[in-house]
Amino acid sequence: SGQDLTMSGDDVVLKSEASSTLALKQDSTDILSWDTAGAVTVSAVSNQDVSVTAGGTGSITLTPGDDFTVDAGDDVSIDAAGSLFLKQDSTNILSWNDAGAVTLSSIADQPISIAPLGSSTAAGGAVSLTGGSASGASDAGGAVEVVGGAATGTTSVGGAASLLSGDGTSSHGAVLIDSSPGSGGAGTLTLRQGSGGDRFAATTAGAVTVSAASGQDLTMSGDDVVLKSEA
Repeated sequence: SGQDLTMSGDDVVLKSEASSTLALKQDSTDILSWDTAGAVTVSAVSNQDVSVTAGGTGSITLTPGDDFTVDAGDDVSIDAAGSLFLKQDSTNILSWNDAGAVTLSSIADQPISIAPLGSSTAAGGAVSLTGGSASGASDAGGAVEVVGGAATGTTSVGGAASLLSGDGTSSHGAVLIDSSPGSGGAGTLTLRQGSGGDRFAATTAGAVTVSAASGQDLTMSGDDVVLKSEA
């Protein structure tokens, strides 16, 4: 009583017979145990950590035969000094490389949806897509592109790109395209149809040009159409 028990050797084996259990305890807490079916549990005493560490260049591999679940009562952190890949079979769904570039991909022919859950008590959750900022004297901020998918078949058509406001009981939401939302100088605003095919263009000074393609009509219609020049 009150003394240590040490087992050491080239191989140390703890074995229970088939359909029997085994438990390694600290006081009354099972630290390592398995039940009669062979299900294994590793637990720490309340409020203590469980750590699995491979030294040097050693790897840690978890390979379940079915589901793998991480269920945390608080935060979950995945910290990779190099690349990280979340895969479905052999396809990277979410990944980043050593430099920190992030890629989000779906399986071929499957969509990617980003949608906050709805709310019955407050405004719906917003979705923001923002290019990276730059602080260098002549550096530009990161661009944001929304591009439909390419189609390479003989008579196929490329994917559409749509900007739609949300449906509402009284009215749809507004659509705003603003090339000068901050305190800096205004940017240009262009609606283009192919290279050299600017159909609507606004300069940084606010001069506006509306043009049709060569040989095509330019039509303005409405209950009232007003063309006005200053005195």
